[in-house]
Amino acid sequence: MTVSEINNIDTIVYHDENNDGMFGCAIAYHYLNEKNNKKNNNSSNNVNKKINLIAIKPGFFIPSENLYRNKNVLIIDVSFNEETINNIMNLCKSVIIIDDHVKTLVSNKIFNGSVHSACAYVWKFFYPKEEIPKIIQFIDNSDRKLFNTHISDSNSHYFNTSIGMRMTHNKSPVVQMKKRDGRLFTEIWELIEKTDPNFWIVIGYYYDQVLNNLKDQIAINARPANFQGYKVAVLNFNSPALSKQVGRQIITNFRNKGEHIDFAVCWGYEYTYGVYRIQLIDDHHQTRINLPDIARKLGKIGKTAKGGSGAGHVGNFYWPKNNDMDIWDLFRKTYI
Repeated sequence: MTVSEINNIDTIVYHDENNDGMFGCAIAYHYLNEKNNKKNNNSSNNVNKKINLIAIKPGFFIPSENLYRNKNVLIIDVSFNEETINNIMNLCKSVIIIDDHVKTLVSNKIFNGSVHSACAYVWKFFYPKEEIPKIIQFIDNSDRKLFNTHISDSNSHYFNTSIGMRMTHNKSPVVQMKKRDGRLFTEIWELIEKTDPNFWIVIGYYYDQVLNNLKDQIAINARPANFQGYKVAVLNFNSPALSKQVGRQIITNFRNKGEHIDFAVCWGYEYTYGVYRIQLIDDHHQTRINLPDIARKLGKIGKTAKGGSGAGHVGNFYWPKNNDMDIWDLFRKTYI
């Protein structure tokens, strides 16, 4: 890739429901604004190029001609199927994807890794000669469950918890406005560059105490079930900020009772899109079952616009509710 291809990016599409996508967006947003400011300082044209920021959820993407046509788009931490990627590329002037999910490589401008988090890859993409900041390492260690020896797992967990509660999962009107106009990503960059993480770690510790109490109350309601030939525990629960923690607590609860399950299944009906969201979660240690692969296969069979994908030890897919298919079929029938 040429420097001009990178500097011409004018639209960032990012996953706004986890720290990985948010921090990846902040890195790219800062780099592009910095380049634009330098370019304007060296010319008589002092009009800054506006960077469009588009927050989406993984798996559901309908490009709007007004927003995407003839744009130079960077997509961070969002997995799409081959058909969707091709549709995006046909609409936009150029597309670069930086991600840590497995996908069909239909272009040499899809930078996909499976070891580190997307924000770590975004950092190395834009700042290849600079050391990855400690705070990005915290995000990376927690997001990909790297269990790095030079970073405390508890500290990175507490840091990610506090950032998630204060920024990533914050749906207040003020924070949502800051997401749209870019101020939040400027704040995140300042956090990356200048902040002592210990402050956020202390806050995260107390947030974690509250979340642990909640997940214990929720996880106790799970029940054993058969899911596509696997022995699982299932719970009707859907919350972006808490579902993975609840799923792992479910596994711990069953282990403590002496009952083996392969993984946990949490699901909920999303009225916005008229489909079920199903999340598959394991304990981060088992390697026999590929949850993202199961999610992709079932997402394809379900034929919803949102499909299915995942990374590491988590799989997410969407399932239809109609006369032919419903959530209960996943536990009564074998599709894969």
